[in-house]
Amino acid sequence: FTDAPASAPGVDVRVMKPKYNRRKSAREVKAMAHKYFPDADYTIWVDGWLQLICDPFALLPFLGDNDLAMEKHRERDCIHREAEEVIRVKKFISPKYPRAQVNRYRAEGFPEHYGLTASYLTVRRNTDKMAELENLWWHEIDNGCDRDQVSFFYCLWKMNMQCSILPHGQGKFYR
Repeated sequence: FTDAPASAPGVDVRVMKPKYNRRKSAREVKAMAHKYFPDADYTIWVDGWLQLICDPFALLPFLGDNDLAMEKHRERDCIHREAEEVIRVKKFISPKYPRAQVNRYRAEGFPEHYGLTASYLTVRRNTDKMAELENLWWHEIDNGCDRDQVSFFYCLWKMNMQCSILPHGQGKFYR
């Protein structure tokens, strides 16, 4: 997906006019795979700064019994800490959004250190349950902090879903 005409050998390039700013528009595509690829059995999100170097089908077995798989976050294991890091490095205009969001999660009973993944490589089955999770995830991104990792594990917890863990993939799956 891009906002400017482009081509790449073997790639279905889709040009779309952003509905939001570029970052938030990319988050919508990232979170809502079922909307953009309704007939796909699986989707694999690869952030634009990565280059996939493996056969994408090699990633599917890592799903196991779950509908999605991502790498573990390398530095944190908690969305509460992630929100503070987003604020610290000024990845969001106002600290009130991520703080209010995680405070709401805490008030609902979401535990600290529940987990955190890196969403730059996301492998998913296209199931009804996954579509529900994606809708909830987009709702949280659209109505709160647009840093997708701040809300992702809350959404998993809320939906009683699990995320399989991909092994560290730099040099193996991507560069």
